[in-house]
Amino acid sequence: VGLHYPSDYDSLANCHNLGFGVTGQRGGKPIWSSEESSSYDDLNGAACWARVIASHWVLQGITASIMWNLVGAYFHGTLWYASSMLTAVEPWTGNYRSMYPVWATAHVTQFTKIGWDMIQNGHGSGQLPKGGFYNTYADPKTGDWTLTVVKISEDHAPCTRPGLPHFQVDAENVTFTLQPGTKRPKLAVWYSNFEDFREDGTVPAMFQRLPDIDGAAGSFSLEVRVGALYTVSTILEGPAKGVPETPIPASQPQVPLPFSDDFEAYPEGQEGRWWSDQIGVFEVHKADGGTKVMRQMVPAPPITWESFGRGPVSVLGMLEWQDLKITAQVRLPPNASGDQGACLGTRVDQTWSSGVVL
Repeated sequence: VGLHYPSDYDSLANCHNLGFGVTGQRGGKPIWSSEESSSYDDLNGAACWARVIASHWVLQGITASIMWNLVGAYFHGTLWYASSMLTAVEPWTGNYRSMYPVWATAHVTQFTKIGWDMIQNGHGSGQLPKGGFYNTYADPKTGDWTLTVVKISEDHAPCTRPGLPHFQVDAENVTFTLQPGTKRPKLAVWYSNFEDFREDGTVPAMFQRLPDIDGAAGSFSLEVRVGALYTVSTILEGPAKGVPETPIPASQPQVPLPFSDDFEAYPEGQEGRWWSDQIGVFEVHKADGGTKVMRQMVPAPPITWESFGRGPVSVLGMLEWQDLKITAQVRLPPNASGDQGACLGTRVDQTWSSGVVL
């Protein structure tokens, strides 16, 4: 059962009749948040993402959260710009930025695998006494387990949607006790804090490995500050905060000009360099006479949430461009009707609702 931005504070009783409830009863299909986040890929977006992964299981029995979208590679000025796990919008430089949601994700994905169980509330998952959530994931085959603990303040917890009720969180020391039979080797500890700001707005701890904990004693304590995300795991080797093999290229936000393309160097079926399709799909194909063109391939409008007016559009560049000259050659298909045509615009958005269009 896939839900679109589900609220942890609405009743999902009808869904629970079909899926996994917070009691762990297996009644049929699992409940997933099949589209989630849509938040900026900054510290707030990472905090929202860390919070919602944990709260969805504890409060609603949701076993998967799928972020929209994974890589934001669409131009500044388009809708939902930088609402992604990672932003990469400069193909002319190769620059990418804002790894905060990536590291928030790594707190779970580097320490679990598909097929692990999520432990029920009261037996490894639940809410912290002074606000926040904890989840335990366990491998039913090996006995390995991973605990995540997250405490995000009301100011930094909200995602784009849905809204949250008022709540309060405070720092606290929390002790976790391991039940008899639980695997108790040394435990790896990883830490991030999305709200421990320096004066320049950055944070000092982001997916940072702390000293291991000795699990043989059967219990351990964590100092859980506001903004904290901990991972405690039996997985000691493998997880890492990787670094790029080559340095991230310096950012050059301005699209290089002049720009021109006749599409002759492309194999058929490929997208045009730097073009970003918004409505429809444009591919390079041969036209009558053998020259190559960028052709719109979708034969009919899809089902959409709203009307997009003038129809297919692919954009390149920046809304901020001024004093700009654009020339293009267009070709209509031989069977084009009298009300069909081609549009050329500047400083337009992706839905044709603003800009200068001919």
